[in-house]
Amino acid sequence: MNVQFSLPIWVARCQGNRTNCLYPDAYTATDAEALKRLVANDHTFICLKNSYRSEENFSYTETLVTDCDNTHSDNPDDWITKEDIMNEFLDVAMLIYTSRNHMKPKDGKSPRPKYHVVFFVERISSPEDYKRLMQKAQGFFPYFDAKA
Repeated sequence: MNVQFSLPIWVARCQGNRTNCLYPDAYTATDAEALKRLVANDHTFICLKNSYRSEENFSYTETLVTDCDNTHSDNPDDWITKEDIMNEFLDVAMLIYTSRNHMKPKDGKSPRPKYHVVFFVERISSPEDYKRLMQKAQGFFPYFDAKA
């Protein structure tokens, strides 16, 4: 199935750098292959002033992005699948893709499914509004990472 979409993404020139805050390269992913290529580097779906990630530099976003890392249980029968997420949000426009740590051990936990969930939303122009929406999503679906 070849799904078309329009997803603005700002990409860093590094990969896996936890201290990076610079996202200078702007793109628009329009299909799964482009998205896969772009998310290989550190990235954000938030437009930032001066391309620098900080709350003060939040300009806007048209997505709400959260993680489902399946850290709530070590029992594979309890793990959340992409299908579980899609069934919980039946009428919501979203993309789901695996994280770079999908099915890899991390933080002392066994390998498990790890997903990024991108919800398409009306433009948000303040970090406070973004945080409120994120808290609502996490309250509705507690398997989303509270640290996202």
